Amino acid sequence: LGELTGLIDLRSAEVNFLDPICGVVHEETCFDLLAPFVTMFVCQHVLDAPAINPSTSTVLNRALDRLLASSTFRPTASRAGELRGSSMHELAQWLMFVGFGNASLAHRFSNGDWSEIASILPIVDRFVRTAGWAPTVMENFLTLSERAREHFPADAFADAILAALSGTSDPGARWRGTLIASRIALRVQEMADRAAPLYVGLGRKFLRILDTLVDQGDRRSAALQVGPTFRDLRAMDTHEQRSSAISLLR
Repeated sequence: LGELTGLIDLRSAEVNFLDPICGVVHEETCFDLLAPFVTMFVCQHVLDAPAINPSTSTVLNRALDRLLASSTFRPTASRAGELRGSSMHELAQWLMFVGFGNASLAHRFSNGDWSEIASILPIVDRFVRTAGWAPTVMENFLTLSERAREHFPADAFADAILAALSGTSDPGARWRGTLIASRIALRVQEMADRAAPLYVGLGRKFLRILDTLVDQGDRRSAALQVGPTFRDLRAMDTHEQRSSAISLLR
């Protein structure tokens, strides 16, 4: 069905395949159907196709809608953020485009060529902004950004991380005990080095991320803050704050 969906009229595929599958109330059964559907669709119509299928956005957003509707992604639910069952994990990986290994004969992504990453960023961005507070989702996002490091836009990365950090009242609380904070800091460092000299807007986004991670006790973030890349930017911010305060006093 996943392969067939990219070959027929999209509306017909929605009515006959997606609606019934996503309409299954029992989550385990639903994801047992939806995960292989998405896997085959992505393989056939994204990774191996000469051009990405025009129906990709609609199909994957429908699948993401169903996944995000799970009680797992209600922050106040019992065991919130914990993905249950292999199918749920598989679906989350493929919707973040990290479910596959290396395939040199593919047309994109799994062959190591991420130059077309802009085509999948909208669904990735929506996923991590909505559910990035869940450790598995954030880990998958970081894996994607690591694999696509040469092509992943720094601003898109920073905005997504900031949105995920503001998604709960205790930013990063569910990340404790993981390597997520250190991995984020490492990506910030790599992106900052690649973009050097940093323009002020991006630099300030990175500093906001580092500030939050430092509050969580991440040593890499603390060391990065006082490094040469961000030291001058922080000094600039302090100077601007001081100038603003003087203007207000006048």
